[in-house]
Amino acid sequence: MSSAVFTCAVCDTRNRDTRGAAASGSAVMKCAVCGNVIEPTPSLNKLGPSLWQGFHNTLLGLSALIAIALTVQATGLLATKPATTVSAVSPPRTVPVATPSAPSRPPAQAPAPRAAPAAASAPATVAPPASRPAGNVPAPATFAFAQPFPDGIRVERYTDPMAPFALTTPAGDDVYYAKLVDVNTGLTAARIYMRGGERREFKVPLGHYELRYATGPIWYGEQDLFGQGTVTTKADRTMRFQVVGNSIEGHQVRLIKQVDGNLSTSRIPRSQF
Repeated sequence: MSSAVFTCAVCDTRNRDTRGAAASGSAVMKCAVCGNVIEPTPSLNKLGPSLWQGFHNTLLGLSALIAIALTVQATGLLATKPATTVSAVSPPRTVPVATPSAPSRPPAQAPAPRAAPAAASAPATVAPPASRPAGNVPAPATFAFAQPFPDGIRVERYTDPMAPFALTTPAGDDVYYAKLVDVNTGLTAARIYMRGGERREFKVPLGHYELRYATGPIWYGEQDLFGQGTVTTKADRTMRFQVVGNSIEGHQVRLIKQVDGNLSTSRIPRSQF
């Protein structure tokens, strides 16, 4: 049987009881290091194997109970978690979209029978239109910025300009952008930028052309023309620039409306300008 072990209260030294079994209850025991008198209070190791084993078993039981409680709590959380509901998603509905078709170009008109060719035709004056066509709807609003007006003439030189052409605009604050468009190819042979009350004379390549012009107060560029104030018009009669005998036939047009004018005009949509 092992002897009891006591701890010194001064130097915390553990001292084994050497007094013997008979005197352990009454004899005084001193610390072997500092000489302090040690009270006969046994350490925890002398509580006996059975009492220490019981305390150890109690701790193990409490640990097991805590583990079981935590397991039950975790199981309950997992059991009560709602299941995720997956709904069938219907495919997106296809909505047909109407795509506007490109405007078709009107077929080329056959030239009217002409009298015997002359060296130069008489000046053409614009007659007022009989009625305004319903299809000339104003263009939608744009956000373009005003630009300086080119104010000049630009002739496309895919052939040599040979035929004379003269254009006169009525007096006023509006500016004019005119074009000579080839009837057969749709190409623009000449672009004329003029202010009101001006006359321009120049030469164009030989060919068969349609005169179109746009007018308005403020110039916004080739794309937007004169914005919402744009008025687009074309001459109803085409013009031929050709060689006749020893001379070259040309034309001169005055865009001044007259009662007895010999060149009728029609409004056209901007898409056909």
